[in-house]
Amino acid sequence: MSVQFIPIKPTDNYRSIKNKFRGIASNIKSDSDTQDCYLLLSQEIGQIEGGIKQAMLNGVFLHDYSVGIYKSDKLKQKASKSFFILSKEQDSEEHEALIFKAEQLARSQKDIFKLVDAPSNKKSPAVLAAYAEQIANEGSDRLHTQVLHKKEIEEQGFHGLLAVNQASPDPPVFIKMEYRSNHTDSKHIGIVGKGVTFDTGGISLKRSSNLHLMKSDMGGGAAVLGLMRLVDQLQLDINLTGIVPATDNSIGQNAIKPSDVISSYSGKTIEIIDTDAEGRLLLADGLSYMEQNYAPDVLIDIATLTGSCITALGTFAAGFITNNSKISSKLMHSGYKTGEKVWELPNWDEYKSLIQSNIADVKNFSGHPRAGAITAAKFLEHFIGEHKSWAHLDIAGMAMENAPGSSNQVATAFGLHLLLDFIETYQKEA
Repeated sequence: MSVQFIPIKPTDNYRSIKNKFRGIASNIKSDSDTQDCYLLLSQEIGQIEGGIKQAMLNGVFLHDYSVGIYKSDKLKQKASKSFFILSKEQDSEEHEALIFKAEQLARSQKDIFKLVDAPSNKKSPAVLAAYAEQIANEGSDRLHTQVLHKKEIEEQGFHGLLAVNQASPDPPVFIKMEYRSNHTDSKHIGIVGKGVTFDTGGISLKRSSNLHLMKSDMGGGAAVLGLMRLVDQLQLDINLTGIVPATDNSIGQNAIKPSDVISSYSGKTIEIIDTDAEGRLLLADGLSYMEQNYAPDVLIDIATLTGSCITALGTFAAGFITNNSKISSKLMHSGYKTGEKVWELPNWDEYKSLIQSNIADVKNFSGHPRAGAITAAKFLEHFIGEHKSWAHLDIAGMAMENAPGSSNQVATAFGLHLLLDFIETYQKEA
């Protein structure tokens, strides 16, 4: 029997600890013929703050995910290991609850990995809808899914979603998921995720250098779907509604064109300056629908929205904008706690002037290579009505990362743990 001691440095945070234990567990999986492996938590480790312990467990439970599910040679793929978590506290309810939460978190993360890593020809909008229906069918009676298809989308006036979908061979879907607490006075959080299954840029075609990574442009939508599953598994005392408008952004004779003017679910008109600023058209419909039909206490959108956010923050943090200082502090705290860091960008009205249109209510892009992440958020702000507790999360630089054992960038499930911790914190304080 081989024994490996894994040091934890004082500078390690949740994310680094999770990745460290995931890497070690994955190496055990690859290098060992032993089917059963044990993670022994020493007495000292057992006394460490619960979040660090959960990070260790979370990493271990991620060990069996492989990005190579489409490889033809399956014989070289070894069977997954069974990991047993041992500790001097292993009989306690707290210990068992910690393991359960870490395992469920990892399961939702792996589901998001599979969705985001999947190539576009394996990931139509219908695939996202089928996953949403699957997790509702497998979940408790608190979780329900409804999928609107193209005819219903047209009838209800989701014009932003329909405009992006114009050149696609695959019809769009509008996914609604509802999780309801048993308590009638529980707070309600609404989250909208961008579900662009592949983004060519449309007529405003993207450069080819990283075009293959645009399969990840539904990372925000995948995070919403995974979050709905996770909240149901943990049976949190919160009301949660998730919305994912989904389509790809293709090129064809019917594609939306720069200079076109379209309507939206809210009734506001939009001048199209750049067809590669398509995700905000989906979110505009989703946010308006959420605000008008659910009126949640907190309204959040999450999207791989702008390259400008990557320019500003790199791949170390997601950007966010909010109109509520309490939401801001909670998101920052959850980001540091989970290692899914976020940084607030200014929400000043001066930026609104950059998206004013002469012929429509608003234009979808300023036309200038400056303040792109902020002006995208100011565009979305037009579609939240009078909501006073809204936050926009731009995870463009965080949905994929370079990982050990992979020559390409792979999915991170960024946003899942951040939003879970935000919800748990909000629930406790409410």
